Amino acid sequence: MANREELLQAFESALNEIPAEVIAEADAGEVARAPRPRVATYTVGDGTVTIRHGGREHCIDLRLLDVAGSSVTGGDGTIQIRLNRFHCLDRPPAAGQNTLVYETPVNVVATARSATPSFVTVQTQVISGAPDDLSISLFGWDAGGNPLAGVRINWRCIVPLSENIG
Repeated sequence: MANREELLQAFESALNEIPAEVIAEADAGEVARAPRPRVATYTVGDGTVTIRHGGREHCIDLRLLDVAGSSVTGGDGTIQIRLNRFHCLDRPPAAGQNTLVYETPVNVVATARSATPSFVTVQTQVISGAPDDLSISLFGWDAGGNPLAGVRINWRCIVPLSENIG
C-alpha cells in the first residue's frame, strides 16, 4: 500500500491533469460538488516598506502579497514551496505585458503543528524570471536537531511586489 505522501502526490497529479477549460466551463453546481483541496489563501494590498539610506529610514509605497498555507515535511524533513503555485497572479504572463517582481524584504513565519516537540527553519530565494518566483524551503527538526518527517507546518509569507514592464 502507498504511503500518505505518495497518495497525496498521486491525487494532486490527477487534479492537475484536468484541463483548465474543463474546470472553467463546469457549472457552479459541478464545481461545488468536486472535492478540491484548499492549500492556501492570499491577498494583495497597498503597503509601505521602510528602507534605510544614508543612515536614515525612508518609507516607500508598494503592493504587498500576503500568502498563507499549510504543508507537511517529507521523508527527509523538508518542504520545497514555490510561491507562484499558491496564488493566481500573473498566470500565465503574456509577452510584452507586466510581470510580477518580488522585492525585499521577504518575511516568512512558519509554525510547526506536531504532536511531538519540533522546530522549523526557513530559507528563501528569489528566482528571477518572467515572472519571478519565490522558493521557500522549510526544514522540520526534532528536539535533538535531526531532520523530522511528517511535521505539519503552517506558514505565511509577506513580500513586496513591483511590476516589470516587458
